[in-house]
Amino acid sequence: MEFNNGLERKRLEERWEKLRKEYAAAGMDEAGIQKMYEYDLAQYKRERVFCFHNQYYPEVLFESDACPEDKSTLLDRYLDKLSVYMPDNPDESRYGWIQDIENEKLFHYLHNLPMESLELITMLTEGLSQKDIAKVMGISEQAVSKRIKVLRKNIKTLL
Repeated sequence: MEFNNGLERKRLEERWEKLRKEYAAAGMDEAGIQKMYEYDLAQYKRERVFCFHNQYYPEVLFESDACPEDKSTLLDRYLDKLSVYMPDNPDESRYGWIQDIENEKLFHYLHNLPMESLELITMLTEGLSQKDIAKVMGISEQAVSKRIKVLRKNIKTLL
């Protein structure tokens, strides 16, 4: 399932230009309109995450009486590994801040980082010192510093 982030975001913004005018004309205050927009934006982000993690398979593949020719043996074998559990609200997870990244290249880079690197960036954004991060991760401060330097270099090449 493909998701064209730029096109879908443009459609969302165009729809909301019209909705803002309609809601304002109906007498709704700006704070209420903004809350509704933020809800729709959160729904949009959830859909983007869903499409990023899922691939369309025809339903016939999952039916027990499907023809053997229609059924993928790889799908049968790896269905549990291909399935992804997504929390109801991905923004509430520890790494939900990634969903707010609008730069598509940076979003994909961060999304594909190993969990250890993602945790390092998250701890930095939470304001932990390199010394504290080193204690939590069980590595030396120099190792933390080197990892940060590599991450910064990689991110700079994307921007």
